[in-house]
Amino acid sequence: MKKYLYFNYFRDKNPDRHAEYSLCVKQNFEHQWIDGYKIFLEDQDHAIDLPQDSRIEIVPSSRRMEFRDVIDHAHKYLEPNSVVIIINLDIYLTGSHWQHIDRDFFSQGHPHKAMVCTRFNLQASTDPDKKIFDIESLNWYKGDFCDAYVLATPFAPGFINEDLEFRVGNAPQCDNLMMFLMQRYYHTYSWGSKYQIVHVDICRGLDYQGKILATKENADNRARVRQHEHINIPTQQPWQQLLESGREPTWTWTWFDFSRTQ
Repeated sequence: MKKYLYFNYFRDKNPDRHAEYSLCVKQNFEHQWIDGYKIFLEDQDHAIDLPQDSRIEIVPSSRRMEFRDVIDHAHKYLEPNSVVIIINLDIYLTGSHWQHIDRDFFSQGHPHKAMVCTRFNLQASTDPDKKIFDIESLNWYKGDFCDAYVLATPFAPGFINEDLEFRVGNAPQCDNLMMFLMQRYYHTYSWGSKYQIVHVDICRGLDYQGKILATKENADNRARVRQHEHINIPTQQPWQQLLESGREPTWTWTWFDFSRTQ
């Protein structure tokens, strides 16, 4: 199975934040097992920021990338049995397991599977005795959030027809909505403990505990208002056993305390 990484690239006005995005892009391009990068770009002048790599396809866009854009593109242009990995710009993939996700995940168990991945946070500390990663512990275990979405083509017919018109990132609770829409058609795993992703957001100095983060002035709230379609997928499930047996993972409805959001 060929593997394709989808993300939306743009320059941030904050030079420190731009540097964090650039770090993620650089890290993601170090993976030789990725067959293609599908990069949605609003400003074509920003293409100069990207590596010179034959695997890149620039997808011109007039706005921020939405899940509908990705699913439509992959459905139309990717060959059957392709792995589609959708990430936020401040995320990079890490670890050796991703390389064999076709063999170790999609080729086993129940035929209709998908995955979301919780993140580890890159920390600012340079102390070698400290862990460089941190997790939002309670939210992580509950499966409150995710920053990577992994499916295979061809997509389930019903899934293609769902309302996917909301952004990938800077869209509060887009992850909870996507988890709901995915689990309607797929056995959906929240297996970020194995298929690891790293979140880079140090310069803003934010505390992630229990909070929904978005840039207020241009946040997309279309997912947020669909609260009846929000779920969590708890991360502490026997994923390998579920995979081998073909049993469906557990999920729960989401309830947020909005007084704690930013």
